[in-house]
Amino acid sequence: RIIEELTKLREEIGEGRRAEDSIVDTPIAPFLELMLMESGIDKGDTDTVVEVAKISELIYARIKESLSIPNFWHKPNERRRLEGDIRDELEYCTIEPLKAVAAKLTAELISLAHKREDEVKGS
Repeated sequence: RIIEELTKLREEIGEGRRAEDSIVDTPIAPFLELMLMESGIDKGDTDTVVEVAKISELIYARIKESLSIPNFWHKPNERRRLEGDIRDELEYCTIEPLKAVAAKLTAELISLAHKREDEVKGS
């Protein structure tokens, strides 16, 4: 029985996120999930989650725009500009839990963008 359940779980993981599982498009979902997790926002707080989703879409759009620059990761000025844009978006939003972790979350979003560069560019 355990093997059957683990096999099902493995298949679900292999399929990845489904569009209906999130309020944002599939490529944006990992960024939203990271923002919710790091800020400690309860997914049951629908109004706040919707606001965070809007911010995640703005941040994702900025990341995608930046990654379109050739050799982006080798250009410190461009990378600093992206980091500043993300941090500003987080620090000047109206959601206190995001403001509280803006610096750490900025670094983690940049790291996630680096890991998912091909997926972001392809979306």
